[in-house]
Amino acid sequence: MERPDSTPGWLSLSYQVWGFILLALVIAIVLWVVWRKPNDLAVTLWGSFVVSYAFFVLLTRIHERYLFAAVPLAAAATVFSRWMILPYVTTSTLYLANLLYVYSLWQFWQPTAEEQPPSVVALPGPGEIDARWAPSPDAGANAFVDHLHRMNV
Repeated sequence: MERPDSTPGWLSLSYQVWGFILLALVIAIVLWVVWRKPNDLAVTLWGSFVVSYAFFVLLTRIHERYLFAAVPLAAAATVFSRWMILPYVTTSTLYLANLLYVYSLWQFWQPTAEEQPPSVVALPGPGEIDARWAPSPDAGANAFVDHLHRMNV
């Protein structure tokens, strides 16, 4: 069962607040490391990768697309540091697995009427469509404009 991220957790702070606290801690550590070696491009790329990856892992309400920023940063860091090959391959594989899940497996989940969130508005069925929603067949090139005029827009 899923819990909202606003649910109080440890020390009465919500999961969302804990995500922001942990992300701020990661950013502070990365800034300290990069500040110690400001002219080292490998360290700067590594720090950018870590912050981008932490953004995906630690924050709530994150979708699969937010991991994409970490992939090219890891690839660029691999050019300067061979030890970044494993994080690059792992991040690329994780990103691919997320996309496969969302775009192929997720479509098989069809919510029932009880599972629908209250904000979802049902579209009218074929027998419920009013004639004023359809553009007239003789409207020609101005079908869209005529359609808007009939809708009083």
